[in-house]
Amino acid sequence: MKIESVRDSMEGSFSDGEKKGREEGREETAQKMIKKKIDIETIIEFTGLTRKKIEQLIKKIEQLIKEEETPEDK
Repeated sequence: MKIESVRDSMEGSFSDGEKKGREEGREETAQKMIKKKIDIETIIEFTGLTRKKIEQLIKKIEQLIKEEETPEDK
């Protein structure tokens, strides 16, 4: 009985890790597409991400670009 419990736990961990990895991969793909100025509808179609998630990524990228353009006070 313990072996089955451990196996089930391990399978759940692998599933969770795989899901997280796939999600991160889709987000990276979306970020590249955003930087190439590809429209949101196409990004949704190719990545399966939600419009809300893509809009969050766009804001994140815009903020990073803004920070890079702002001269640092030294």
